Amino acid sequence: TSPDVIILDLVMPKLDGIGVLKRMQTLTFDKKPKIIVYSVSSIAIKMAASVSPLIDYCLLKPQSNERVYEVIQDFLWLAQYRFHTI
Repeated sequence: TSPDVIILDLVMPKLDGIGVLKRMQTLTFDKKPKIIVYSVSSIAIKMAASVSPLIDYCLLKPQSNERVYEVIQDFLWLAQYRFHTI
């Protein structure tokens, strides 16, 4: 099964977030997960957004846990709402 939401930090050791996004473009999902990019670098976020159409939302660090939770809840609620209105 596919995850509903992926929170992806762009600055990681070994394989960065842009590399992860490029690999994800080659995968097949039952349902495309919502991808939230989360990074301390606004430049990295802009680069990732220009490279990958998979990104649904960008969060610049630091954010409170409450704000991250709110964004996830919004995506899950929207997905559920769309499902029920089709």
